[in-house]
Amino acid sequence: MQNALNRRTFWNRDFLLFWLGSMQSELATAVAGVAFSFLVLEQTGKASSMGITLALSLLPSIFAPLMGAWIDRLPLKPPLILGNLLRAGLMGVVAYMAFTDQFSLGVVYLISLINGLVDMFYTPASQSVFPTLVPPEELQRASGYMGMASQGMQLVGLVGGGFLVGVLGSGFAIAWNAVALLVMSLLLLFVALPVRAPRTEKTHLLQDTRAALQLVKQSAPLRFLMLLTFVAAGVFAPLELMVPKIMLAAGQGSRGYGLFFGTMMGAMLLGSALVATGVLKASPRAMMFWGLLGMVLAFVLLSFSSVLPMVYASAGVLGLGIAVAQTAATVLEAQSIPEDFRGRVFSLYAAVAALSMPVVLLLVSAVIDHVPVSVVALACAAGMLLLAVMQKSWLGLR
Repeated sequence: MQNALNRRTFWNRDFLLFWLGSMQSELATAVAGVAFSFLVLEQTGKASSMGITLALSLLPSIFAPLMGAWIDRLPLKPPLILGNLLRAGLMGVVAYMAFTDQFSLGVVYLISLINGLVDMFYTPASQSVFPTLVPPEELQRASGYMGMASQGMQLVGLVGGGFLVGVLGSGFAIAWNAVALLVMSLLLLFVALPVRAPRTEKTHLLQDTRAALQLVKQSAPLRFLMLLTFVAAGVFAPLELMVPKIMLAAGQGSRGYGLFFGTMMGAMLLGSALVATGVLKASPRAMMFWGLLGMVLAFVLLSFSSVLPMVYASAGVLGLGIAVAQTAATVLEAQSIPEDFRGRVFSLYAAVAALSMPVVLLLVSAVIDHVPVSVVALACAAGMLLLAVMQKSWLGLR
């Protein structure tokens, strides 16, 4: 258990520092992601090299549950500061290679693997911290603001990243990311977090992981959120295959691809803003249900793949649905997971998502060239509709 801090106001110093730090690091990371992709592609001339890099960064997620058990034993702040420092160092090495023309694909592969290991403990630690920064009654609003920071900066980074990399080069963008991560580490020094009480019961990591699985099994909200994580990761993976095929058939190419995902990200930002400002007010379970139905509608619209206005409309509806459902999921997690289990449960979710996406991508890749895009889109709509029905049955709307 933790000694909780008495958060009396929403915009307290700790949440503000965490929010601002997350926002600036999200922007720099989004720009660096564009730069990193171009750097690898320019140096190797092979898209497969980028695929291997991505796969190596995801590989450590297999061991995420054990890492989550370790996180729940540690003070909250050190993993966050150490994670940012390590990632800054890794990005510094890549920036140095870019500036000095000493590119090494082997080093990039190694850095991707190490970065995946760092993310394996940094992400659940960050998710564990967020609910402690605001009063419990402000969780939904705070989740909206965190979504705005993440989605807004990703949108700006993706749209402006290509221009910035073209003007200043990949090395500058990646070095900026390293500096932003160092700034986040510095800000975290001034964020007050609850102190974990010493553990009286001695258990090993596997026992702690089994305890987290038992908690998920006994809690209807957590069981549903685990299922949502698996199905949603699998349902959204085909988008990466469907959208390029639609845009190539329509003669829009990469421009249409960028416009689709830019529209989706913009709608996600709008949805988070509506929640954060209180325009959208409902119980987390009701918001989850309507968000899932919004995603059903989006995939139905996407099935009309030959009608471009409907395709772009699907991107907007999809973004709104994702933002609303994602905010609701964050609040349900904070309400349902005891503080001393958060690292383990969030790590379980990360492992499930990491397993679902590549499996579904492989399955869809085998059929995407042999069936119409509309069939795949309607299958995704059916999957999301099934989730909405199950959510209403398991959790209700209140």
